[in-house]
Order: sequence, then C-alpha cells, then structure tokens
Amino acid sequence: MKRKKQPMIGIILILAGVFLLFSRKSVIHLSWSILLWIVPIILFGLGLIFHIIYFHRPYRRGGILVPAGMFLIYGIFFSICIYSNNWGMIKLLWPLFPLGIAMGLLEYHFFGRAPHEVLIPAVILCGISIIFIGINLNEKVKGYVLPVILILLGLFIAFNNTKRKKFF
Repeated sequence: MKRKKQPMIGIILILAGVFLLFSRKSVIHLSWSILLWIVPIILFGLGLIFHIIYFHRPYRRGGILVPAGMFLIYGIFFSICIYSNNWGMIKLLWPLFPLGIAMGLLEYHFFGRAPHEVLIPAVILCGISIIFIGINLNEKVKGYVLPVILILLGLFIAFNNTKRKKFF
C-alpha cells in the first residue's frame, strides 16, 4: 500500500469506529433500513464513477469496465426492489445477477479492446439471463409471453424482405 493513502484509510476507519460507538451508546440512531436505502445509490454511483474514470482518462485500461457494468445493473436491480418495497421481485428478477456480469464483460469487449475470448462467456451469461427472465415472465403472466414471442419471431422471419444469398 502506498504511503500517501495510509492516513486517509486510517481516518475513514476512525470515523467509522466513532460512528458505530456513538450508535451503540444511543447518541446517534443507526438504522439499518436507512443504510439499505443508500446501497443502490452507492452501487449506481460507483458504476457511473467507473465509467467516467474510463472514458476521461488519456491512458485507458478496459478492466474497470467490468465492475462498472456490474455496479450499474445491480444498482438498478436493488433500486427496483428497495424503492418499490417489494423484495418478492427477487424471485422474478434474479437473472439480473448473471446479466450484470455479462454487461460488464460486453463493455470490456466493445470499449476496452479486450480479446475476443471475453465475448464467449459474456454471450453465454447474457443468453442464460434472457432465457430465465423469459421463463419467469412467462410464469408471471400465465403463459402468454412465449406464444407472443414465437408469433413475433415467425412474422419477422416470414415477412423479412432482405435479399438472401442462394447457396445452390
């Protein structure tokens, strides 16, 4: 650890200890529900800060884009659950966890000049997330999602006017 960062980390630890000590003696009322409301804001803010750091630096390393994408997706996910006061939505939206990793890897591939091998797990995770979100939505709306998707996909394929190359 660098010498310049040690005093800052020490000050943060001292302030955290004083805050917890005062909350223990009832001088400051520490409510975990208040901290729970702050978590999505912190996650979303970290995602935005990491994106700003990446896109405004002259020498860019793409590795910071993986946690940036993850934090944005997770910040949105927890915001939906906390601000709607409906933690039962986790049963429906749990596929956003692998989607967060997939979005981070996709950003790293497209913006961070990552090798093409990064694209393979990103597409697999994204596909798994989309499949399970579709399954969850299909169960939630009594089985109407899959037939509608199949009808729309069939219409797109049947009436697509693009010229196709003939193989024969």
